[in-house]
Order: sequence, then C-alpha cells, then structure tokens
Amino acid sequence: MSFLELLTGVLILGVLAGWAMPAIFASSDAAKVNACYVNKGEVELQIQLWRRNKNTWPAANLGDVAADINYFPEGMVVCPVDNLPYTMNPTTHRVSGHNH
Repeated sequence: MSFLELLTGVLILGVLAGWAMPAIFASSDAAKVNACYVNKGEVELQIQLWRRNKNTWPAANLGDVAADINYFPEGMVVCPVDNLPYTMNPTTHRVSGHNH
C-alpha cells in the first residue's frame, strides 16, 4: 500500500466522520430531552403517591420526597439536559419548568 492510498483512505474516513458527528450529537440531545420528560413523569407520580400516603402535598422544592427512600431509593433525579433539580408548582402540584 502506498502512502497516497493510505492518505486517501484517512481523508475519506475523516469526511465520513465529519458528516456523521452532527447527527450523533443531535440524537444525543434528543435523548436527553426525552429522558427529562420521563423523569418529570416519574417525579409527578411520586408527588401523587406522597399526597395519597401522607394526605398532604410535599414541599415545593421536593426535599421531603427526595429524602424519603420509599419514593426515590437511588436519590432524587435531576434533569439530564441542564442538571437542574425538579421542583413542584405549589398551585398546580405539577413539576415546574423543564419544557425543553
């Protein structure tokens, strides 16, 4: 194999990698947004379970739910998009924000 053939092969691989990388990063961002929606649903479910079990709503910062291993045994989840914690709107009793 000559040096020119090797250089051509490396150039082709570089062009293909440059073409594929934006698609890979875009799908990674979409996966994080979808994971945020799944986490948001899980947090809202735990809020409803807290209400049913304790007959009161949890704190807006969800610190009490996060501290109870019966609700989040592996610890409170955070948004995978921006790493911010989930909070509850005290009026609607739904997760606030996270509309990516």
